[in-house]
Amino acid sequence: MTETSADSESNAQSFPRRKSQGKEASEEYYFLHPLQLSIEDNELLDGESEQKMDEFLRTIERETSELSVSLTEESKLIKEICMSLAQVLKRLNVSIDIPTKGLLVDKNTRNVVLNKDGDLQLVDENGETRSASLSEYPPEIVMAVVWRVVPELVKIITSYKRRVGKRLSFFEEVKKELRTIANAIARNKNEKPASALGQTEDTAEQRLENETQKKEP
Repeated sequence: MTETSADSESNAQSFPRRKSQGKEASEEYYFLHPLQLSIEDNELLDGESEQKMDEFLRTIERETSELSVSLTEESKLIKEICMSLAQVLKRLNVSIDIPTKGLLVDKNTRNVVLNKDGDLQLVDENGETRSASLSEYPPEIVMAVVWRVVPELVKIITSYKRRVGKRLSFFEEVKKELRTIANAIARNKNEKPASALGQTEDTAEQRLENETQKKEP
């Protein structure tokens, strides 16, 4: 199917004209021509090509469905990880500085801190702070933060364990000494001095002698 000269003139009046660049500038017209398929294009419409297109569409549908499931599972895992991480930080009562290098944040961000409540704080050059729960950030940022936090947690927990070990040794030593003192006090309380026992025996003999004397006429 070919265009008539009238159709060409009509199209030329309907669409804007653009001047070409160069010394000899000439006006070029852009027309909307009916789609004309070549022999190769016609071959795309045969039965085999339609079957391939159906396969592509089914693949897209399957992959999209699996992607949706994966994204849902990822979101669930991120929330659980961030919740557990916040509990650990709160129990240890620590905040961790996050290096900004390689972190997908604004260029104006000067400091990044994951505080003990599990909130990621972004401090810009003006000192203004933006804070939100780590789970609310994009997965890429959450992954980068967790990747940096875990090695720091190893150091913090190891140091905390040493401090707890020192406290345990101190309490065990105090417990041992106090038990020794308590046992010594208990022994002293149950043992009566020999002089006190002699005085008790003498007093009993005197009472018996006095009673005997009273009974005699």
